[in-house]
Order: sequence, then C-alpha cells, then structure tokens
Amino acid sequence: MSKGAKKSGNPQHAGVVQCYTGMAAQDMVVDMKAGNGQNPYHLHIENETDTDMYVYWINYEGEHEDNGTIPCHGWFDIDTWVSHPFAIKTDYELVALVGVKKEVLNNPTITFLIRSPTEVDYETYDDLEVGAQSEAAMSQACDNVSQPCDDYGS
Repeated sequence: MSKGAKKSGNPQHAGVVQCYTGMAAQDMVVDMKAGNGQNPYHLHIENETDTDMYVYWINYEGEHEDNGTIPCHGWFDIDTWVSHPFAIKTDYELVALVGVKKEVLNNPTITFLIRSPTEVDYETYDDLEVGAQSEAAMSQACDNVSQPCDDYGS
C-alpha cells in the first residue's frame, strides 16, 4: 500500500479489528499492552510467504511473550480474548500488530493473511457479531470480506 493508505472495503469493521503494518505498527508497538479482555475469539493467521513468522502475545506490561512459529506457507491458531494484541515478526522485523479491540459475540474466527512482510490482510465473515458498544461500527452485514491492514509506509 502506498503511504497514507487506509483500509478499503466495508467500513463496519472500523474500530473492531486491529491490524497495522509498516510504520503504523512500529509507532504503536511501543505503547501497546493487553487489556482485560472478556470476550473470546479465535485467531487464525496464514503465512503465505517463504519466511517463517513468529507470534508474540503483547502482555499486560507491554512485554512480548513467545506464542509460537508460523512456518512458511503454514498457519497458526489460538483461542484468545478481545483486547489481547499480537505481534507478528520475522527474524529481523515487526511485520504486523493484530487482534480485536472491541466486544465481539459468539466467539468468531478472525483470519489474518500474511501475503508478504509488507502486506497483511484480514478476513471477517457474515457471522461476526459485536456487542452494544460496537454496534454502530458494524451496522451492515458483512460477506466474507478481505481488507488490507493499515500501513503508513515502511
């Protein structure tokens, strides 16, 4: 994506799915910490690159705890909580920050697709329901939408 690019596609996910790459991820990772999530969801990450990726949960103190490896052309699954962010890294760089930051219902699956170290998309499905706090942001039904993450240049 070019510098200053924003997400495209359905706007109802704004503020629900958290996905940042490039300089946006670099800027945000400094202050990012896990919140006290009470709504579960299933995180699925697909690595479409030729490089192994590493998943780190960003804990309550902002420290990165190793959660596993996503082999090249492999995937990673974890049951987690809203407001628990994850950093995806290679051996050399932060690739993306991902997670869900608003209340979701019915334990949905959110899929992040790592297409390259600079291109990460996410998919949401028509069964994604949000709680009252997020209802305005999700006013329309979604149909298996794939959207790019925010990237403000790298």
